[in-house]
Amino acid sequence: MRKVNLFVIGAPKSGTTAICDYLSGHPKLCFSEPKEPKYFHTDFSNRHRYALNESDYQKCFKNLSEEHTVIAEGTVWYLYSAVAVKNILAYNPCAKFVVMLRDPVDLAYSLHSQLYYGGDEDEKDFAKAWRLQEQRGQGKNIPFKCRDAKSLQYGEIAKLGSQIRELLSVVDAKRVKFIVYDEFCNDPQSIYRELLEFVDLEYDDRVEFPRINENRSRRSGPLPLLMDMGKLAKNRLGIRRSLGLWRLLHPVLSHKEERPLLPERFRVELQEYFADDLNLLSTLVGKDLSAWNQCKVIEE
Repeated sequence: MRKVNLFVIGAPKSGTTAICDYLSGHPKLCFSEPKEPKYFHTDFSNRHRYALNESDYQKCFKNLSEEHTVIAEGTVWYLYSAVAVKNILAYNPCAKFVVMLRDPVDLAYSLHSQLYYGGDEDEKDFAKAWRLQEQRGQGKNIPFKCRDAKSLQYGEIAKLGSQIRELLSVVDAKRVKFIVYDEFCNDPQSIYRELLEFVDLEYDDRVEFPRINENRSRRSGPLPLLMDMGKLAKNRLGIRRSLGLWRLLHPVLSHKEERPLLPERFRVELQEYFADDLNLLSTLVGKDLSAWNQCKVIEE
């Protein structure tokens, strides 16, 4: 099989699901199924990964045909992983990368909500989960259903500056496309056209850019618990392919929910935590991102 040549590597909760969905509709681009093959971040637990060998990885591109000039996947944990980008370069030295950037406070808050929804996190209160990071880094208070404790280190995951610095130390900047979440939300069509130009594809006249992956909250009751038990059993049996039940039943299992604003004092604490890394990020990508250090409403 021809090599995958485009990787949307992160960051989580920064619009990657939407941009991957839009790209998957282009007639000259073959996108992986599932969107996240989770193959190259070999420093994560096998419970967290999907494809564990190249044969399984290739099966994620069964729709590949001669008409496709770009082959892509979108595993958001690759940017955070200490080894994924190097593994990708060993696989395809000419690969291009897309990195989506978001206010680190919003990113961390949104990621916590997703992990709680999916069962990897069991502490519903974000502030309490934030203060558990040190203990969890020592292997304590790890949720029973968590597939890899590294996914609960919200502070490190949202430090995009240090991750971009590592990325650019091994990849030519010309092969990296940075997309700012706010700009993408405000004008997805323009960003989509820029991205197609980055991968040498002609614009396909797409004009519809629906919102994807809105925040959801789990409903209480026996059915979600039963689904959790089934997911846990599936993981223990080594079955990694999704059976599609959660996607089919999610209107019954969950509901859309707006996250409340973070308390101002806590948001300021987080902004101070990320301040140096945010300055580094601004320098590396050549954009003034200081507006992210202002209190604002969570939109996703």
